[in-house]
Amino acid sequence: MPQPYSPDMRERGLVACAWGDLPQVEIAHRFQVCPATVSNWRRQEREEGRRAPKPHSGGVPSRLDVAAL
Repeated sequence: MPQPYSPDMRERGLVACAWGDLPQVEIAHRFQVCPATVSNWRRQEREEGRRAPKPHSGGVPSRLDVAAL
């Protein structure tokens, strides 16, 4: 799974959207991300009030037991 974009980049993208002078596609081009990414950032801010990426969930647990490791 890829790493999330930095919180700083996300914040700058959301601030650019809040100014309202550029379309979402142009903001995505400026920050070199997919337009859907900018849309997702805006939706997450609107619905969840979250401007930062979610913390890492820990991943898949190992199938090996302690003895096998």
